[in-house]
Amino acid sequence: MSCESTGNCRTLESHAPAVLGSFKFDDWSLLLLEDVGPKTAPPWTASLTRAVVGELAAFHESTARHSLPEWVPTPGLVASSELRTRRCAFGLEDLVACVALVGSKAGEGERWIKAYGPVLAEASARLPDEAFNRTLIHGDIRSDNLRLVDGRLIMFDWPQASNFPPEFDLAAFAQAATVEGGPVPQVIANWYAERGAINPDALDAAVASVAGYFANAAWRPGIPELPRMRAFQREQLKVSLIWAAHRFRLPEPTWVNEIQT
Repeated sequence: MSCESTGNCRTLESHAPAVLGSFKFDDWSLLLLEDVGPKTAPPWTASLTRAVVGELAAFHESTARHSLPEWVPTPGLVASSELRTRRCAFGLEDLVACVALVGSKAGEGERWIKAYGPVLAEASARLPDEAFNRTLIHGDIRSDNLRLVDGRLIMFDWPQASNFPPEFDLAAFAQAATVEGGPVPQVIANWYAERGAINPDALDAAVASVAGYFANAAWRPGIPELPRMRAFQREQLKVSLIWAAHRFRLPEPTWVNEIQT
């Protein structure tokens, strides 16, 4: 099955850089893509954030009207350990490891995790459920993977694309924009809802899953080649975990504010 037979080529032409050509060199396969210009954000102003998330919702709505090619992966049909590498079930052991980052607040963090962590773990495990609508998602939507050009949202770097609940893209984008100085995640979600449908249960699962991903990453040693990555992931853990607590009406995990970045 090809994208021509499903109607998704036209959708991708609107939301991905134009392909100008391709060639192989030794073991490398290279694509020549259109120049989409300099970074759009940050800064994430309210108007820019609203425009980007609205276009993201429109992208999801447009792909939902078509069947996807069979080669587009569907997370949830793979082993849970593999699933956790991207759309991960919330790992309590990972969040416990993050307590080492909060110093004097470690005891408070451990008590919060023991009391409320299972709620998030249970919710995130539901994200691959067949009960949730699926569409083509980008899977790694953030400022360095997008441009807004004349009102057109262009997304690139697509290795995480899959057939998955669109709420995952929303949750991932919202917390990343907040960390970069944009509006709070719930406001971004409200703007998405102006142009696209949101399943509240799916968004709950996605927010918990995103928090679980950063819990898995934030406590790990730094990577010399990516010196700023861990600090950014720790900020993302703070934002996503606080957002998750808000959505599940849990006490705010104030201890995460002590995480050193």
